[in-house]
Amino acid sequence: MTKIIDKFDVFDRRIRSIEERFYETGYDVKSLVQSEVKKRWKIPPQSETQFGLFTALCIDTIDAYKQNRVRFFSPLFHENNIPVKSLPYAYPISAMGGFDDCGLNWVPPAGSTLGIIFENGSRSSPYYLGTLWHRNRGPDGEHNWNFNIEEYYKIHEGHRKGYLAGANDGSQVFPQWNTENYNGFDSTSRVDFTETPDAQEKLTYPNIYGFKTPQKHMVKLVDGDYKCGHKNKRLEIMSSAGNWMIFKDDPMHDCKSWSHPECGGGQQVDCEEQEESTTCEGESSNSSIVESQGNIYFKHKNECRPLKGPGTPQNNKCELPQSGIQFLSLSGHSFVMDDSVEEPGGGEPGWEQSLSPFSFGCSDKYAGKTSWTSATGHRIEMSDKESDSSLRGEENYIRMISASGNKIELNDHTTGKPDCPGSPPNVGGEKRGITMQSTSNHILQMIDEENEQSSPCRSEGGVPVSKATKAFIRLRSGYGLEILMQDDFSQEETQQQFIQLTAPQIDNTERGPHIFRMQEKPSGPGQIFVRAGGDYICSTHDEHVTVVGDVEKNPSNKITFVSNETYHVTEKRYVNYAQLHAFVADEIILLAAGKDCQPLGGAATKEECVPCMFPVACITPKGLVASDRVFASASQASSCVSIYQLLPFHKCQPWETCPRGELN
Repeated sequence: MTKIIDKFDVFDRRIRSIEERFYETGYDVKSLVQSEVKKRWKIPPQSETQFGLFTALCIDTIDAYKQNRVRFFSPLFHENNIPVKSLPYAYPISAMGGFDDCGLNWVPPAGSTLGIIFENGSRSSPYYLGTLWHRNRGPDGEHNWNFNIEEYYKIHEGHRKGYLAGANDGSQVFPQWNTENYNGFDSTSRVDFTETPDAQEKLTYPNIYGFKTPQKHMVKLVDGDYKCGHKNKRLEIMSSAGNWMIFKDDPMHDCKSWSHPECGGGQQVDCEEQEESTTCEGESSNSSIVESQGNIYFKHKNECRPLKGPGTPQNNKCELPQSGIQFLSLSGHSFVMDDSVEEPGGGEPGWEQSLSPFSFGCSDKYAGKTSWTSATGHRIEMSDKESDSSLRGEENYIRMISASGNKIELNDHTTGKPDCPGSPPNVGGEKRGITMQSTSNHILQMIDEENEQSSPCRSEGGVPVSKATKAFIRLRSGYGLEILMQDDFSQEETQQQFIQLTAPQIDNTERGPHIFRMQEKPSGPGQIFVRAGGDYICSTHDEHVTVVGDVEKNPSNKITFVSNETYHVTEKRYVNYAQLHAFVADEIILLAAGKDCQPLGGAATKEECVPCMFPVACITPKGLVASDRVFASASQASSCVSIYQLLPFHKCQPWETCPRGELN
């Protein structure tokens, strides 16, 4: 028995020696030991033990158990020609664990480098902690894995380019955003970095966190450059194809400031190793506001899409000049919440800023807006721009504009005291009201200028009232036809309000416009004014009755001025009734009736005959004369009179008349 034990000790030492040698060369020690021992001894094999962390290549991610297992290869444990299906599975260890449909789900892609550990050192129980980035895998078609990773070539090969910084041949294995994160290009060696003072000076603290999938879905959390007052601080979420949203905290730099020049950014502007000043230098100024810059260390082209636009004719893109939120769809639908103020200030955008109320800037003037723009150019915009502190300016509105130019605007322009105590004393400005405009320039305006009404300071709650002193409604066609309802100068009592219709006759400069106005007055006569820039024709099918004034309450006059001639043509009877008729003419008065005389040149028919006109006899101080001013007609059937028939010595006798009031 002692000899047998001794032999086991000898074999044990030999096996351990062999294991150490083969461990160094990477052979499968367990299989080797089993094959050697199995020939002589019928003993159960022992599990091989491997303590510590090892690196391995992720080869295959298809898991029949659907537990996020992956097959891995390591030259320490496997031969290079081993079949993929013979490779072992490694189970995941999640940094964000869970159970029952919860936790972090992240399977590393084939071709990535895994960190492998073994439970209790047992090679039969491998787990992967995550992935590691190494320097270079070689360009497409020349990868240096020393193992054929079929899954990588099938789904990832040819899709690993698009870099703006670093090699663009499919060889990069660096972390996402690393050049932007550290503010410097990739160094190929330590000497390359140490011998480049400029690179050392520009290098900054890492400040970008998040993840990006192999197909470029990403969540990017940027704390901003610590050396530059958290410059470009933001949170971005983007889908693989380019649907994008941003939560931007930096009020001092616009969207282009972090992008590569190829993405629409400007040239790189370096920051010295101190914070950019963002405090107010005066009561209403801040000279440190930075214009659009750029970043040559911006990493990948797929992140250019929100900055360059989707390439459509409309081409909506990131348009946040200061802090705010924006959503942008793949085709370019854009929703913007812009927090701009006239003069941003109040310190760098550190996290402590969330503990304080929103700052309206050095000058205390808000310039923010919310806009929604469709991929082809329809737009809804809500602008909160102020003209003075807390006072809604001319560009304070809700506006809807179609791509072709149809527009509806609800404008809250307000004038008043700058401390915004409410209304009154704040009143509507000249643009206050509602305006609608069509693509042919038809316009409907409902303007409430000087209305004693406004919203509470920087909040909702305005209630409509009728207290404007310069309010009007105007409906005007694209040509210029217009209906105007003017509430001068009050909406509470009658003053000079009027309704007016205007036809401009734009090209008829000789005759001018047609105008019809109905004017009110608080007392006395109002006015209806009609001005015809041409003929004025009134035609009725039935009676045309004109009543001027009231006989008992308000007897009034009718006055007609005619610059040339007046004609009245009546088919049957023409009756004028008055207490006094006065016919006054500068030259001649004609009283004509009948058609008894031939016109000059003769007449062919009776209808062509004319009245026979004779001077009227007038008794004048110098005697009886034939008038050369007044003429009357007579026919041959009229009776002759003589001088004697005038009865100059005859005394007139009264005749019977109707007593006043007895006529029915």
